[in-house]
Amino acid sequence: MSAPGPAETPEPAAKQKPLPAAGLDVPTYILFASALALGLTLLFTPALIAFGVALLAGIAGALACEWLARSGVQPLPRHPEPWRFDGFCIVVATLALLALGASIGAEAMPVGWLLVALLAALGMAGIGSARPPA
Repeated sequence: MSAPGPAETPEPAAKQKPLPAAGLDVPTYILFASALALGLTLLFTPALIAFGVALLAGIAGALACEWLARSGVQPLPRHPEPWRFDGFCIVVATLALLALGASIGAEAMPVGWLLVALLAALGMAGIGSARPPA
């Protein structure tokens, strides 16, 4: 009687495809940082400074969305996130906030919280995101 053959073993670790890296990317940090900076500015500073920070936060958020779009980062489960459209929405929200502020003044600052919410929500969409396999 012969000895049984070697048991089937899974592929060695060197031959297995690595899982896509998941976690926080730099653009996700940028989205959260801009939301945090704008939120703190809305709480503690005059309206003129808050409008300036809203402009900077909008630019940073739009650039972070474009960065996520170019790197192909997709939230899990793998449904395509339209990062370029999200970046366009940030640009429109920022311009709308600035135009409203120019027309009615400091009373427009509560609308800035909508931009904070948009930036924070997009930052949360980037959490646990995965890059496509190379």
